[in-house]
Amino acid sequence: MTAVLLDPILDGSETTIALSFYDEDGAAIDTTGGSYASSWTATDAAGTTFSITPSEDADPSAVPQASINLQTSDYGSATAPCVLYCVATATVGSNVYKAEFALPLYAADFPLTTGLVTRARAKDFLGVTGNDDDALIQFVIDVATSRINTICNRPDGFASASHTETMDGHGTDIITVTNTPITTLTSVSRLTDGTNFTAWDSTEYRANNTTGEIYLKSDRDQFYPLATTRGNVPFGAYARFPEGFQNIKVVYTGGYTAATLPAGLEWACLSVVKELWDGRKLDANLSSESIDGYSYTRATQAERSDLFRAAVAPYRTVRL
Repeated sequence: MTAVLLDPILDGSETTIALSFYDEDGAAIDTTGGSYASSWTATDAAGTTFSITPSEDADPSAVPQASINLQTSDYGSATAPCVLYCVATATVGSNVYKAEFALPLYAADFPLTTGLVTRARAKDFLGVTGNDDDALIQFVIDVATSRINTICNRPDGFASASHTETMDGHGTDIITVTNTPITTLTSVSRLTDGTNFTAWDSTEYRANNTTGEIYLKSDRDQFYPLATTRGNVPFGAYARFPEGFQNIKVVYTGGYTAATLPAGLEWACLSVVKELWDGRKLDANLSSESIDGYSYTRATQAERSDLFRAAVAPYRTVRL
């Protein structure tokens, strides 16, 4: 759904949203004597969609307004942050006009301190002064951060934290953890009896902290042969992580702090923030424009997407 992004509000508040309808030339529509209808959904952070029914003032003698009382009961078990979507239509004579908007919805205690960049940094990058748009800017930062986390295969994000990661063994001498860089490697264990894990001694493996790759040393006494062979050479000729489902467990601390976050990753986030921020008032399909002798050409969506993916490529986790 393509929608205008409005300022976020907090759960438990009540907000009146004035909806204006425009024709294809951008002229405001006089809705006097017309009729008004709308449909509402809320989508939470997990992607679950809920129908909600806010109170509405559908006075056709003026610009239609919708008064939304955002209480927990309105959107059920949705987990903040949510996004509230509305599709409103105004029928005037034989003409039907449509307006769409998205309204970020935060829990009353939702901390506006998340994301790959700080709000102050984003405001400086956008050239925004004052605090009126703080909540909206934070929402854009959250969206940009989520996009980068998804593309980079970082479901837990990039912030430094403790992790217990369980993965499949593939009969090779290498495994890779997700949340790089590794700052502390606590243990590497294998499933030994169906329920219990036995740790390798720390002298039996080594790690590339930057890439998250953990190797078993080839001079170990114990090997884990497979049932198959390659020609006449059994696969037990070197140390490896045994094959199995979720049979390898790694406990470690990994990720970045504000002081160690790579400049390239911060730049990628700021670039997405700016694109989303500037795109609020631009036609997404607009490629060029000329006004009074001044003209400019925008990169296509495909070009912008390629640039973005190239910027985050060095930070993408690839599981071996």
